Amino acid sequence: MFWSLKRTGKLDKLAGLIIGGFKIKPDDPGEEFGRTLYDIVLEKVRDYKYPICFDFPVGHQKNNFALKCNVVHELRVGPRNVQLSEMR
Repeated sequence: MFWSLKRTGKLDKLAGLIIGGFKIKPDDPGEEFGRTLYDIVLEKVRDYKYPICFDFPVGHQKNNFALKCNVVHELRVGPRNVQLSEMR
């Protein structure tokens, strides 16, 4: 899926990237990608300078915060913390 996003130019237009939490089950023997989710995403976005956040509490999980559509947000990613704020 990330190849499709890259090839269609969708990753070029981002100001930041939020990756939610994933529960990834082990592949069937012989079908391993040999890389983590982090490796796959970072490979596709390595040429971009925008902030990237992994394991953000959104998606299909217990700790699930809503992200508002059509609202401008500010994403700050530091070495030990992440802050997402609505811009007013």
